[in-house]
Amino acid sequence: MNRAPRTCHHDTESLPPGGYYFATGTVEHGPRRARRITGWRRLVLEAIALLAVSGLIGFAAGVLQAKGWPL
Repeated sequence: MNRAPRTCHHDTESLPPGGYYFATGTVEHGPRRARRITGWRRLVLEAIALLAVSGLIGFAAGVLQAKGWPL
């Protein structure tokens, strides 16, 4: 069985603390920032949520009234 010669040598003593020769930036990286919705976009999303909830309540009330429930 022939093996490839091992000619690659790395001086790990010369690396800075936490430094690696492989996967640069993937082993140690800074924290990721969460994307936040601000301003008018948040207002639009809240309005859509309010309309969806009120529509669902109205639909449920209509179904219950059609089945004979007094509302």
